[in-house]
Amino acid sequence: MRVLTAASMARQLMLAAPVAALALSLQLLLLAAAEGQIGLHGCPTMCGDVSVPYPFGITPQCSLPGFNLTCDASRGTPPRLSLGGDGTLRVTNNSLDNATVRVHGPAVEIDVPMTFFANGGNGTWGGQAWSLSRGGTYILSAADNELIITGCNLFVELLVTGEPWVISSCATVCGSSCSRNPDQPVRNSRRGCNK
Repeated sequence: MRVLTAASMARQLMLAAPVAALALSLQLLLLAAAEGQIGLHGCPTMCGDVSVPYPFGITPQCSLPGFNLTCDASRGTPPRLSLGGDGTLRVTNNSLDNATVRVHGPAVEIDVPMTFFANGGNGTWGGQAWSLSRGGTYILSAADNELIITGCNLFVELLVTGEPWVISSCATVCGSSCSRNPDQPVRNSRRGCNK
């Protein structure tokens, strides 16, 4: 049976302290190495020229649920990163700092019937949901969206079906009474319009 005295306990404690410091130093080194790594070990972190930081991922088990992105190399060079598997929303940037994913949606053509006498009409596009589902991981930002329309004498609103608010709206006015110097910059409203 071994009897521990105060002197032998102090030696054991002093020996334990360098081991704990070494273990802590190794953990700090691992953390420092992990800071430079933006994805899980063994997971790709780039698609074309867009980074894919965790919690996002482009291969199975590389993302949190709901954060899987698709890297499609079949559409040309560079490969194209998109939300969901249909490729509708192309990811151009993401930021973990402000929790945003910037995407470009497709151009949408709407046929607006024009009557001969009224010179006006209405059209509605109730197309695809753009890989965004109600209650899903992603929502459209009311502050950071850009809605761009081309044409004359148009008014467009971007709405969420069944919700009482407008995400973005835009209007164009053309004609002889609306002339503009092409060298003069166009002012952009907060809702993103008139480029």
